[in-house]
Amino acid sequence: MLVVVCIHFYALICPWWGTLYRFSGVCREGCSAWRLIGCKQGINMELRKVGILDDFSARAYWLLDFVKGPMDYVRWRGLMGNVVDDIDYFIAVSNATKEIILAHLPEVKDRIGVLYNAIAQRPWRYVSSFPDEPGNYILYASGNNPVKGPHVLLNTLKILLNEDIDMKLYMTGASNSWLEGLVRRP
Repeated sequence: MLVVVCIHFYALICPWWGTLYRFSGVCREGCSAWRLIGCKQGINMELRKVGILDDFSARAYWLLDFVKGPMDYVRWRGLMGNVVDDIDYFIAVSNATKEIILAHLPEVKDRIGVLYNAIAQRPWRYVSSFPDEPGNYILYASGNNPVKGPHVLLNTLKILLNEDIDMKLYMTGASNSWLEGLVRRP
């Protein structure tokens, strides 16, 4: 029997895959209980900054992560066991995903390849309010998941607008979410 895994998420390399991004860049180091504590604490503080968590909750979670982080790590290690050894070939959806996987699992370097997802040639044609006139536009179609960094994009847009760079942002999947409150902040 041949076992092939198409990887478009990071459950094999991170017990809490949201920490892989840490809101500031992709993690390229192996996971450990101590590292997971720091990652979770960092994310809680970022969620506080953008208003998803209040100050009290963020600090409470920060303290709880000293217990929860190692527990999550031990549970994950037990689930993963020798799973990676039992996989014959890995397919990553991009070179960036492949690099992240290899940073965490260098032993699969001879068993990994890239197969790109199919993408639409003009994805904006499906957004009914996207204008046809020329201009500087950003289309963000990843919803309101904080792991995807929409708050980073909003901060970047503010910087561009403060530099008098004319730019319009179109977001999908973000209505009635925490992002609307963030957009209204000065």
